[in-house]
Formats: sequence, C-alpha cells, structure tokens
Amino acid sequence: MADSEHDVPVHFDVAMDADGECRLRLAGRLDITTVSGIQQEVTAAVETRRPSRLRLDLEGVTYLDDFGALLLSRLRDNVVNQGGTVELLKVPGHVGQMLSLVNFNEADSCRATFEQRQAGAVSRLGDATLTLFFNIRYLVSFLGSVLLAFGYAIAHPRSLRWNDTVS
Repeated sequence: MADSEHDVPVHFDVAMDADGECRLRLAGRLDITTVSGIQQEVTAAVETRRPSRLRLDLEGVTYLDDFGALLLSRLRDNVVNQGGTVELLKVPGHVGQMLSLVNFNEADSCRATFEQRQAGAVSRLGDATLTLFFNIRYLVSFLGSVLLAFGYAIAHPRSLRWNDTVS
C-alpha cells in the first residue's frame, strides 16, 4: 500500500557551499505535530553554519500550516538578523497560498504573539453591563445581610452588645 501525502514524515537536509550559501531542503508535512519535532534541529543546523544566503527548497513539502509558516519565519528572521538573505525555491501552490496568508514576505507580520485582540465596542459594552449586574447583585446581597442583622437586633434587643456597639 502506497503512503498517502498525509503519512509522509517530515525530513530535511542542509548543504553548504563555499560561497556561504546554505540550501535547506524540507520535505513532508510541516504542521503542528511535525514542526515541534524538527524545529530545534533545523534551527541549529542553520545557525551553526551562519549563511550569508539561505535558500529554502520547499518542493517536497506536502502540507504547510501556520506552525510550519512560523518555522520558516523564524529561520528567515535568524538569517536576516545575522545580515543574510533568504530565498524560497520551488514553492508548491498550496505552500505559497499559506505563506501569502501569513504575509511571509513582510518580516514583521509573521510572528508568534500572545496578545489578546482589542475587543470591539459591543463586546466592551457587554462586559461592562455584566460587571454592573454582578456589582449590583453584590450590593443587594450586602444590604440584605445588613437589614437582616438590623431586624434580628430589633427583635432580640438583648442579643446586641450595647457597650461594644455604642462606645
């Protein structure tokens, strides 16, 4: 039985030439389950070579999701921060589509972020309304407790410690 494109394990190989160019060939699925397994190896392989130019050959990539795009973005950022350049080679259509969705060509747009998006006006209004209702509920509960304690003190005047209360 032949392997489907979903069963192809991810693998890579790195070749360095005398001009300082590094060719990284990736193949297989670059997704959430496979990227975590090769991310450190791929990054280390490129960083130790410190290429002046990184050529990413993506011909063998059968699937790419946002985690794969993030790996490529981090590789690009590492090389660019060291003064090098990055070139994509043999990009399949589906890979090109994903890279365009994450704006891969714009260096600052493909970053891992943990910020929450700014809530819209309707969401903020809803949150403020819920907060108001919870505060009103707490206030009513507090006033109810005070009134019950006051009623108990009136019904049972001997239970109130007058010396502690009045002085």
